[in-house]
Amino acid sequence: MITTDVKEAEEAELSVLLVKDNWDDYSYKTTFYAFLYLKGEKVDLGMVKIMTTELDDKSSLSHRGENTSTKIPENIDSLPDGFVSLGQELDYYRKISALGRRNGDKVLHALKDCAVYYRPNESVTEHKAFWDSLMRGSEAKKCFNEGANYYFGTVEKKKLSFDYKCDLFENSGSSINFEFNADSDLPSTTNIVIGKNGSGKTRLLGGSCQGICRL
Repeated sequence: MITTDVKEAEEAELSVLLVKDNWDDYSYKTTFYAFLYLKGEKVDLGMVKIMTTELDDKSSLSHRGENTSTKIPENIDSLPDGFVSLGQELDYYRKISALGRRNGDKVLHALKDCAVYYRPNESVTEHKAFWDSLMRGSEAKKCFNEGANYYFGTVEKKKLSFDYKCDLFENSGSSINFEFNADSDLPSTTNIVIGKNGSGKTRLLGGSCQGICRL
């Protein structure tokens, strides 16, 4: 069951509660927070954007259309034809995968997820709301391209690391190591440089950028 009513979600054996958010993507409002209710347990799936091809296809900040906000029909088992959804973080697909294939498939089919089972047709990909809202962020694009791999558990393990040497370390003969691990529980694209004021943090980062770009 797909619902916007908390009581209905709690009473169903398996349901997805969609809570509307008024975030505005160039006049489109397609953002929801999804919560799974499974046999009395509640799982926060995270942010998902949902559009329908019935939304105004010419809306913009300078010319707002009349129909730019996704409305979820009442009493439905799955989103109707013309609807598609896309998780906005890869963790969304990890959480659905953790439900097991049987329940995960039910959720993704009910939401007409376009990263896994419902690859969008031309009526969707040519719609302004698809690009201005569902695919607006870089993480959303990554979900569209890689969400299925995270759901099916076929993600290729990637690890990038490199050492950087500069004049800051000439006296000690040492270097600094940067490591990016896609399997880490921490954000895999984040490294932190800690040091006292005037110790050379800015010179280190500036020099490493120049070295990587070969400037």
